[in-house]
Amino acid sequence: MRASDVHSRWELDADGWQHHPDYVAAGWRIALAGAVYEQRSARGWSEADLAEAAGLSEDQVEEIECSGVDPTPGILRALGAAFRADVLFATAGPEPGLRFVVHDEPEGGPHHQAA
Repeated sequence: MRASDVHSRWELDADGWQHHPDYVAAGWRIALAGAVYEQRSARGWSEADLAEAAGLSEDQVEEIECSGVDPTPGILRALGAAFRADVLFATAGPEPGLRFVVHDEPEGGPHHQAA
């Protein structure tokens, strides 16, 4: 038995690889990772701070920032609530784009609660 009889071959058109579902999904994970890191670091938050604010574990936050998590509605809702932001998707262009559009922070910052 030859190896070619057992193993399949994966071939992509020279111009079509950018549209492969795995490539597109990876692009969205990378976009999410960058947007989350940007927001978290701009606020001076640790991964633990974001995890607490979003109701996630520190491991989940680390996995998100390492491009290991798809931007699902549940994840985006949790992060949007933590950052007090809406999520904006940019779909026109060669690469996926995702960013958080932040609402005004209440006085005292994100962890401040009104009495």
